[in-house]
Amino acid sequence: MVMEMVNSYAIPNVKIDSYQVYTNTVPTGYFRGPGIVQGTFAAESHMDIIADELNMDPVDIRSKNILSSAQDILKSGSSWAPVKDENDPLYQTIKFKEVIDTAIDKSSFYSPKTPYIGRGFAIHDESEIGLDGHAAVSITPDGSIIASTNMPDMGGGLHHVLAQVVAEGLKVPLNAVRVVPWSSQESPPDGGAGAQRGSRVISIAGHLASQDLIKRSKDMASELFGWNEEALEVEEGRVINSGNGDSVSFAELVSRVPEGLTGSGDTKEAPSSPFTSFAAHVAEVKVDPDTGEVSLLKYTAVHETGTILNPVGFNGQIEGGIVQGIGQALTEIIQLDEGQVINPSLAEYKLPTVRDIPELSIHVIESPEGNGPYKIRGIGDMSISLPSAAIANAIFDATKVRVTELPIDASSIYSAING
Repeated sequence: MVMEMVNSYAIPNVKIDSYQVYTNTVPTGYFRGPGIVQGTFAAESHMDIIADELNMDPVDIRSKNILSSAQDILKSGSSWAPVKDENDPLYQTIKFKEVIDTAIDKSSFYSPKTPYIGRGFAIHDESEIGLDGHAAVSITPDGSIIASTNMPDMGGGLHHVLAQVVAEGLKVPLNAVRVVPWSSQESPPDGGAGAQRGSRVISIAGHLASQDLIKRSKDMASELFGWNEEALEVEEGRVINSGNGDSVSFAELVSRVPEGLTGSGDTKEAPSSPFTSFAAHVAEVKVDPDTGEVSLLKYTAVHETGTILNPVGFNGQIEGGIVQGIGQALTEIIQLDEGQVINPSLAEYKLPTVRDIPELSIHVIESPEGNGPYKIRGIGDMSISLPSAAIANAIFDATKVRVTELPIDASSIYSAING
């Protein structure tokens, strides 16, 4: 994860010392963007520290050093493994500058400010891993379409994406497809829904499953009715013979086959991806010099990605990650005493509510470059990685107080402001 700290920049040489330290505390569990959040907070805070030391604008120092082509990236072990031949169909155009310019414009970054109001800037890029993916599409005796997978949907809308892909492949309405997850007993191994892999893998496996079902239904119709398979098409739950206009429904085909009709889709994607996504976030804060309290006034996020299959789910992932990141930056803390958690309850672990969230201005730049037949890229971890750094940089802009620990403590800011 430490290499993610420098992957956004064209740096010819990097040396990072990383230490694994044992602590006698409670074990940690599943969370969005583990490790990346902490690394990005450190790296993007550091970029602002460098800019201040050099008396440079924090946006300018980034613009002068960001990746401009795939040739710039380090061989760092990142999940992004870009294709460097511009003639290769998997080559990605780097749009980092466009993302930064859009964020500056949409946030009114350089507009006048009153005292103790600051704006902070942070950037990040992140790819997605691959690994195994499995899906199936079955036709029930009544003609219903059932899509199955072993990948869990933890609220990001993966099962909805699977239904979309199957409906698109079979040319049926979305509400004609029902997703029924496999049990762990009946399913093959799966890599889970982490590391932004969900949509990448499920869209490919779902596409393969629907195409396999189409082939099997054509084979069956050709065998049963003597139709020329090359003249057959599948649409609206029917196999249609374009040569003579005859057709047969999925339900009728299945009624003739006791074992039913199922298409399978299995993919094994590379651990890395030839594509990454870029983001720039801007936080605007107001700091009360009498208390050190930080109030978020506005938050702007710009994300560049591939094709968006589910706009509601995609934007929901961005909003959800930002809210989680705001909580990490300003309110959420696990209090420990000699390795024991001493928060009495969740009342003392302050999760942000709607009253804590400012106006969110979210902008997405789509691109036709991405993974699989639908050219998609992941979004799950991107949005949570930037709020802490953007907010800390905004506090520095407002007060010249540099935050190095999270969550941000009002009393520490008050003490620093008042000497």
